[in-house]
Amino acid sequence: MPETPYAFFLSYARGVDENLVAEFFNDLEFEVRLPLGRDRKNVGFLDREGMYPGDDWKTVLIDRARTARSMIALLSTDYGKSGWCGREWAIFTERIGRVATAPDAEPVRCLIPLRWSAAADQPEVVTRLQNTHRSLGDDLLIDLKRVGGKPYFNALKTIAAWIVEADRSALPPLDRAEAAAVRPAFGDVYSSVSPPAPPVPSRGTVPAELRARLVHALYLVEPLRDSGGIHAWIREMEIRLGPLNIKDGSPMVMLAGVVRRAIQHPDAAMLDEMTATLEISAYNEPALPRVTELIRQIKEWRYPS
Repeated sequence: MPETPYAFFLSYARGVDENLVAEFFNDLEFEVRLPLGRDRKNVGFLDREGMYPGDDWKTVLIDRARTARSMIALLSTDYGKSGWCGREWAIFTERIGRVATAPDAEPVRCLIPLRWSAAADQPEVVTRLQNTHRSLGDDLLIDLKRVGGKPYFNALKTIAAWIVEADRSALPPLDRAEAAAVRPAFGDVYSSVSPPAPPVPSRGTVPAELRARLVHALYLVEPLRDSGGIHAWIREMEIRLGPLNIKDGSPMVMLAGVVRRAIQHPDAAMLDEMTATLEISAYNEPALPRVTELIRQIKEWRYPS
């Protein structure tokens, strides 16, 4: 049986803010997964996470753009200059256009541009679509991401609701050959070179991106969103591990300190204890499976067998 299409495809210009984009993608995917159900296999697609050595990256990108139910376009200074972003945009525009020409067609909002780090000086085909909403406020998404807190999580929930609505509309896919023949809507149409992937850390060194994901995943656990809950969690771990010497600060700062201390530990005992204590104090938290999976990945990097 064919796979369920991805609920959303994240389109962005490579080379700038990539770690923050990846963190935003993971936060958004988590919010989308909650209403779609944990059993949904394909929720969000991001090129740097959804492709593997040996993949034909052009084919994968075109396949995801021609089948995903919606596309989130993160507008930056370089977005309108990217031929590949222009190709992804054009594929979605073609798909939406075919639905819009059907008799009694309802408006299809499956192509959603958002102000990531810039919105000015975008191509006309981009500015033709609304890229702001009062529920997101006036700040750029990258700034909301950096600051975190309630405004950021409210924005995530709003965007996730739009993705879920688009998923229900089930935008029809485009034939592979037709999608490959679509010309970019903007950018350098002759560009065919994929930007180089970020360097891969050596085993034993945990990628900074993976550490950041765990910090943000922990912040999604309700008891850990205030310093009181974090202090209680740390005390539970100290009963078995001894003093951890985590400095006081904002919740995000303290969570970053816990993750940093766990990775510095000579073995996986602190990482295991983080999971064990949360399974008791936050056993029914929707974010817990994600925390557990990230800790498993960090253990593989930090303590390779």
